[in-house]
Amino acid sequence: MRQFVDLSYVLHDGMTTYPVPWSPPFEMTQLGRHAIEGRESRKIVIGTHCGTHVDAPRHFIPGGTTIDQLALEPFVGPATVVDFTDAKPLQEIGVSDFERRIGGRHIDRLVMRFDWSDHWGTLKFYSEQPFISEDAARWLVRRSVRLLGMDTPQADSPKNGRGSERDSPVHKILLRAGVIKLEYMTNLRALGTDEFELIALPLNIREGDGSPVRCIGIVEDKGLSEIVMTHEELVREFFARHAKSPLPTGKDALTVQYLDHGLIDSFGIVTMIADFESALGVTFSAEDMQSYEFQTIGGLIGILDRLAKPG
Repeated sequence: MRQFVDLSYVLHDGMTTYPVPWSPPFEMTQLGRHAIEGRESRKIVIGTHCGTHVDAPRHFIPGGTTIDQLALEPFVGPATVVDFTDAKPLQEIGVSDFERRIGGRHIDRLVMRFDWSDHWGTLKFYSEQPFISEDAARWLVRRSVRLLGMDTPQADSPKNGRGSERDSPVHKILLRAGVIKLEYMTNLRALGTDEFELIALPLNIREGDGSPVRCIGIVEDKGLSEIVMTHEELVREFFARHAKSPLPTGKDALTVQYLDHGLIDSFGIVTMIADFESALGVTFSAEDMQSYEFQTIGGLIGILDRLAKPG
């Protein structure tokens, strides 16, 4: 089963935007009303770099390719998350940082995960973000990366903006080489994997220097059927995936009644039964599900041991 994970910010009035004059705030005005016009419609005012968005070369390269001229292939396809969550505020990510994490792998669509979206809505989001070095940008170009995504507002140092001695050098290196930049991603931890299918299609804006995107990650939920483990590990894996609160620990953990403890609800029990039956090729009887044994984690393990026993 495939899971769809939204990796983009919600667009709304009052949302955070880059605090510069050339990045307008998002505005939405209602025009059509059910009580008057018999229908609802709205006018939106939005910048080309508002929320989760991609940059076209024209953003920094005079005469560069515009968003409507870009091929669509780089925006859709297999992507790889590279973990930089140990990066400190204002840390420069260099070539060695990439080499240590990537090695000799070729990655078409590389997504840098900092979990920096945790700072969304604060000044720190813009003023203290980690960034990549110019040498690292050139290294990515040499490695033929087609799309570079990140959950920070930009790849450049926040100190290298307009009016500084060096205005956005990393942007220029990447965009001049035709590398698509996907910025302001969010929710990367929800993917639960480093490999996923990316969809981040821009609007077809004539002369556009960038475009907001609805960024989506598609991951394969392998469930429990592809996991080879003991029955205790199987039960613990299920609760690790689906429990609403942490699994109890200690010597009494297996005797906890998971429904009363609030680990899962009644719908979760249905999911649990289906997963276990699919994974082990067993069938729970009505008597099994009505037994006291069924209500505890240790009891579940015992039932699975019994059901899976030959004969």
